[in-house]
Amino acid sequence: MNGDTGKERSVSIIRKEMKKWEKRLEALEREYRRMPEGEILIIKKGGRYCCYVYRDRQVKSIRKDCRRTGRLMRKRILGYEIAIAKAFCSVLSSAEAQLAASLESIEKNAAVRTLERIRQLPEGDMYLLSPDEYKWKYDDYPQNNYKMENLRYATGRGVRVRSKSEKFIGSKLEEYHIAYRYEARLFIDDKIYYPDFTIMTGDGRIILWEHFGMMEDSEYFMRAYRKIEAYRRIGHVQHSNLICTYESDIADGSKLDEIIERFILE
Repeated sequence: MNGDTGKERSVSIIRKEMKKWEKRLEALEREYRRMPEGEILIIKKGGRYCCYVYRDRQVKSIRKDCRRTGRLMRKRILGYEIAIAKAFCSVLSSAEAQLAASLESIEKNAAVRTLERIRQLPEGDMYLLSPDEYKWKYDDYPQNNYKMENLRYATGRGVRVRSKSEKFIGSKLEEYHIAYRYEARLFIDDKIYYPDFTIMTGDGRIILWEHFGMMEDSEYFMRAYRKIEAYRRIGHVQHSNLICTYESDIADGSKLDEIIERFILE
């Protein structure tokens, strides 16, 4: 993973949060525009609260119009929530600019240039992975020994895999210095499975990554479906700790970056 990718990911976290608040603000303002004119006033009289509407510099009682009273109360709440949403958008917008500028300054530091060189070293994992990740990645583990002659492709770090697409995925994981095992044995309900990639994250989570390259074949499709169902039974679900990719994901290299940053690094 290069410095630019790290910077972009950090800024994107703020940008994603800002988009969430901008979307909420848009929805609140859209609802606010549909509210009746005037402002609700709630005044205590004789031990009880009475509702009035202030409009055109006049105050009128609306106690008999329950629907209008409710809508004006909702309008007051919307005004409060709109103010909060605007405050978040403003603060996040400033934070995005400040973070980008700070990271730009940090990346000019000599220490960052040294870090980039460490990432390029063959033994870079030794310094960039936690002790647990490093031990897990390089310890021996039971692998799929079926048709070993089909391991025709090598990732950037020399791991032998069965397809060109798996080569791209493995190389991308290595680029990010993510600890993974290729076709590691997994028991589910007394049956053996070999996920394409088993990943350990920095916080100890285990993520499975399956690449499905022949989904147009009906038998292959059913095997893939049964495999996903088996993973689900042990708590691995898509868009969380199970990643499923297809040939269309490999065609665009930036798609793999997006998947890794969203499901593994976040």
